[in-house]
Amino acid sequence: MGTHHACAASGGKAYCWGGNGSGELGQNTADANLHPKPLEVPLDQVTDVAVGAEHSCALSNKRIYCWGNNTYGQIGDGSGNALVKSPVASHLNVDLASIAVGTIHTCALSTSGEAYCWGSNASGQLGINQQTSTFALPQKIEGNHFTSLSAGPQGQNTCGVTPEGTIKCWGDNTFAQVTADGVASNTLYYSPFAVPPTPGPVAKLSVGNQFVCVLQNGLPNCWGNNMSSQQGTGSVGTTPPA
Repeated sequence: MGTHHACAASGGKAYCWGGNGSGELGQNTADANLHPKPLEVPLDQVTDVAVGAEHSCALSNKRIYCWGNNTYGQIGDGSGNALVKSPVASHLNVDLASIAVGTIHTCALSTSGEAYCWGSNASGQLGINQQTSTFALPQKIEGNHFTSLSAGPQGQNTCGVTPEGTIKCWGDNTFAQVTADGVASNTLYYSPFAVPPTPGPVAKLSVGNQFVCVLQNGLPNCWGNNMSSQQGTGSVGTTPPA
């Protein structure tokens, strides 16, 4: 879910509802009205959707299409337009398997396991070992392959699982959500960092707002921000994985 909107995929179509101030509903308009019912986005063969704070993306025919707020280049079309009100294809000419969308950045995973990210890089969340603040076109994360990616829709982090089962994270580490060592740090990680081994194979990975959770052996395992007890561990505060 975004700040004021949500999207879902069903029957090969994408649907969005809620606020549309930045064109994030994909209706070729931006308005101050609320849209409480799902609106069909003009795309076919949609297999996945993901949303950021004020932009949305869909995987259609193994290509990624995005729309909405493009202030940080998170649409990936290189246009420089602040708002993109209807779906446009990113400049990424590879077959894609999945997509992951952060607050103001976007990532995609190719069918061969290569990861590409674009948009805001202010916290290193693109993982490309560059300190430039924004990239309006897809950037490849060199030297890494992944089987899945997750980007927190309300945070500045990205994580992925490698074919070997290693979890790697990058970006903001304010609550040790990258290093997973329980030691809060203002250090930004501009390239993927291997999280210390956790028990069992990763069945599911999910990045939240400054915390990360994985599903292993049928149980959740989380680390990072726990100031609201969002990790379900029975404690409060920054924590390492179990």
